[in-house]
Amino acid sequence: MDDDSLFQKAAQLWEVIRTGNCIAWIGSGLSTSAGYPGWPQAIEALCDACRVERLPVSSPISDEWVRKAMDKADECKQANLDEYHRTLANLFGTLGEQTRRAYELIVKLPFKGFVTTNFDPLLADAGARNGVYPLHVHPELPPAVLGDGDKHIFYMHGYAVDRTNRPSGENLVFARSEFDSAYSEDSPLKIFLAQLLFYFPIIFFASALSEPDLRAVFGNVAGILCRLGGKPKPRLMLMAPPREEINEQVNRDNPGGQEDAARPKPDPLRRVRDLGIEPVTYEPADYKRQFEIEQILEHLWDLAEIKRHPTRIDSFYRSIET
Repeated sequence: MDDDSLFQKAAQLWEVIRTGNCIAWIGSGLSTSAGYPGWPQAIEALCDACRVERLPVSSPISDEWVRKAMDKADECKQANLDEYHRTLANLFGTLGEQTRRAYELIVKLPFKGFVTTNFDPLLADAGARNGVYPLHVHPELPPAVLGDGDKHIFYMHGYAVDRTNRPSGENLVFARSEFDSAYSEDSPLKIFLAQLLFYFPIIFFASALSEPDLRAVFGNVAGILCRLGGKPKPRLMLMAPPREEINEQVNRDNPGGQEDAARPKPDPLRRVRDLGIEPVTYEPADYKRQFEIEQILEHLWDLAEIKRHPTRIDSFYRSIET
């Protein structure tokens, strides 16, 4: 995409960020592109370490596959608990040689706070180096601090580093039994998420929201808001269109390869919109790295600089209008 188009994407996000009440939600995409494993690689490593039969990977990864992966993780946990914890610690608990500058840019922007379902220390490390010190790790997720004057970081599914700063695979939400406990009725995580979704606008970065239990909370909150006559807070997701899902859906809908102008085209973004999230999309030059994220964040930094210098605001909005 050209730079002007990326600037327009940044301007769309800035309208939500500029209120100072917005939460940044960091997904696994930033960490996997920095060398940490995604669901398939982590399950494969656990199976090998615990001597459990591997789970075949579907493409694209479906809800059904994620459920099977959670069950497979439980099988590994039951087969060898020590290896299960040790493997997760080795996979996620160290600060690797690679990182993403996106983390640095995100924690410096005027967000109210930062949440992630990742286990790795990239977000915590970027926060510590940029003055964002309060760190909250599942199950200790106090929703009250979302509204105070400090910026806070929340690791909603656990943090693969213990209190002595050593890698740890304990207290992570990964296997089916761990999800069942973490998302049980009136659990700290569900209470925290409900407060977050009720009261704060959110921008999602590189997040697939693939966990069915997590998405169920979105639906529950939306239903409550509807019954109360409330209006959801703005939610935007910066994302590339899911190329694999587009191809898979087209193949299923048109197996013979024949074009049908009358057939409605599949909406690969429906999964996001169904959660009450507005996609802000860009076409990546490289689907693996997606450096456009950094470019958009650089533009957001420019807009934040305009906010710090009010005399530039009028000229900025005139440039947007033209």
